[in-house]
Amino acid sequence: MAWAVARAGAGDGTGQARERLAGFRRELYRCFTARADALCELCDAVLCKQDRVHMLAELSLEPGHQRGHGALYDALNCGKVQVSRLRWALAGVPLPAWGDGRIRLAVDVSNWLRPDAATSPGRSFCHCYGRGNNSAQMIPGWPYSLVAALEPGRTSWTRLLDAVRLGPGDDLAAVTAAQVRGVAERIIAAGHWHDGDPDIVVIFDAGYEPARLAWLLRDLPVQVLGRLGTNRVLRQAPPPRRPGQMGPPVRHGCEVKLSDDAACPGPDVHTTTATSRYGAADARAWHRMHPKLKARGAWAGHQGELPVIEGTLIKLTVEHLPHDRAPKPVWLWTSCPDADPGEVNRCWQAFLRRFDIEHTFRFLKQVLGWTKPKLRDPAAADRWTWLILACYAQLWLARGLAADLRLPWQRPAPPGRLTPARVRRGFRAIHGTLPVLTAAPKPGKPGPGRPPGSKNRHPATRHDVGVRGHEKVPVYGQVEVLAGGQLKVPIPRSSCLPGLSGLGGDGGGVSQSPSPPRELLLKSARDRMDIISAYREAGTYRGAAAISGTTAKTVRRVIARHEAGGGAPVRSPREHNYDVVAALVAERVAKTAGRISAKRLLPAARAAGYAGSPRNFRRLVATAKQAWRVDHHRGRRPAVWSPGEHLVIDWGAEGGLHVFCAVLAWSRVRFVRFARDERSETTLAMLAQCLEVLGGVPGKVLADRMGCLKGGVVANVVVPAPEYLRFAAHYKSVPASSLADCSPGLPLAAS
Repeated sequence: MAWAVARAGAGDGTGQARERLAGFRRELYRCFTARADALCELCDAVLCKQDRVHMLAELSLEPGHQRGHGALYDALNCGKVQVSRLRWALAGVPLPAWGDGRIRLAVDVSNWLRPDAATSPGRSFCHCYGRGNNSAQMIPGWPYSLVAALEPGRTSWTRLLDAVRLGPGDDLAAVTAAQVRGVAERIIAAGHWHDGDPDIVVIFDAGYEPARLAWLLRDLPVQVLGRLGTNRVLRQAPPPRRPGQMGPPVRHGCEVKLSDDAACPGPDVHTTTATSRYGAADARAWHRMHPKLKARGAWAGHQGELPVIEGTLIKLTVEHLPHDRAPKPVWLWTSCPDADPGEVNRCWQAFLRRFDIEHTFRFLKQVLGWTKPKLRDPAAADRWTWLILACYAQLWLARGLAADLRLPWQRPAPPGRLTPARVRRGFRAIHGTLPVLTAAPKPGKPGPGRPPGSKNRHPATRHDVGVRGHEKVPVYGQVEVLAGGQLKVPIPRSSCLPGLSGLGGDGGGVSQSPSPPRELLLKSARDRMDIISAYREAGTYRGAAAISGTTAKTVRRVIARHEAGGGAPVRSPREHNYDVVAALVAERVAKTAGRISAKRLLPAARAAGYAGSPRNFRRLVATAKQAWRVDHHRGRRPAVWSPGEHLVIDWGAEGGLHVFCAVLAWSRVRFVRFARDERSETTLAMLAQCLEVLGGVPGKVLADRMGCLKGGVVANVVVPAPEYLRFAAHYKSVPASSLADCSPGLPLAAS
């Protein structure tokens, strides 16, 4: 990229860094093809905010943001980001330099959890680890696959290069391979890698299939390094063929179970390295180790003979961990089949650097607020994700320009070792020295919006959570379905079923009747989602039925419906015995404005030919009234409350004593006194004392059926006692000026 190369004679390193940052910002502005000014100001607001980003609307209050919060949301929902051009812009930023000249990339999935976003399409079940054993959960959300370039040494910086949102039906290995291929091609085109340079090391954590990724990326200068679970079984290279041996050539040697350390053969390479953080690091490596592939799952449609993908198996054992004195061994596999001792050490050291991307994920979510917005459209979530990546790239370019504005309790950082949070704290001063890219906002006014009091007649469509075909974590054993549609997944000990590539079955005879049974129709969307998820995890109809609390036949029908497209069956309308009078009922309800009762309307319905039960007729009338009120709602006037208007009194009992309580509504005034009894004289004395404390008289006193204040009931109206009337008449004589703007009257309102 032309902007990424510092010009000759541009000045010292600070001047070159400032010019490179300004050039990246100009290229970023050109990537915004719609709502460019609003999107650019949103990026600046994220960078210049001195606190963490908690919500989108508060970013419009930043000094650099000239537009309102409406323009901010409009930019995310209706703006356009040229993602292909932004990818090239990120690839043009200089990559971290390693001493051996290798480029190290880390790939991992970070989840944007949206468990309550029922109207958001494209959600998948995301695997979330828990703190304790067997506490992992499957929560709906948007999983994003991110690629970052790693830096040497212990640091919290990485160079984010790409992000892809994984859909419910995507294959994790295929999408990741295509993503890594695009990143590698852009790195080569940008001039970061040349012919003769060492291969680019791409590092994956557990859950990926490194052998398949190595096969998909075999035509690129890429070395795959991934972590393996202890449930894996690999094969050694076949022994040399003996002279005169009959039969086809042997393709696989003896198997090596990673869970059985005692049965492992002697290593081909053995190194021991002293580290300051982990003590002695012992690495053992075996050459030409490969998995035995079968024509199932991802390899079901492979043309020709299945390949033998050889690599080096590495077992890393450290003396201790910072918080664990009994660490478990780590198994790694790299696509280099004959790794020497130096290559083995480089592999496990590069894998330890992969954990730097976890610091980047935490910074994106907790500081920049990547997953804070509650966006409905996944396209808007993608735009926000790319804005966050662009903001992080600007922070990386501003590392040499930011001042160390540390807090009083923070230690001074060495030169060039500022964390991303400290660089962001000083970015506001850097932003003032950069060219202004946005134009002044045009004057405008908000739209009319929905009329007050009207209902939303176009509710948003609700979407079920798709079953992830790219779930990384193999699951075994018992799976618990928690409240809210979440799944409690145990820690994996054995691999998934070898032939489970999609939602297949373990038995035939799926019902093909056009109308599903009644049990399937009664299942809600959440129940069907739980059944599909349980079948995905268990792999069998009976196992999913035990998890979901249903029958294997129901699980089979739900899976068959899901594979057929998941559409809800169209039910034919049923005839009712009140259809002959439905028009008459609708006419009478409209004529009486929804006030006629079913009891009064039933004789007319009998005369018109209705022969059903009164209960069924009441249902018809209630349905007709509800339909009439939808279009003839008169609306409601909002009540305006003011403190001092109502005083609520009541009696209670506690430990043999009577408690008089008075609460002045819409205020913080509370009055509590103890008494011996609940007679009328005691009640009036307590009320008089309460009024003296208040310094005024409320408009109404509300009592809950106090027999001591009720004189009787006349024509269904409560008549107060004579003592209470004299009490009210006494307080009516108080001048209004001393009542603190309260009504001087004291009527009784007994419920």
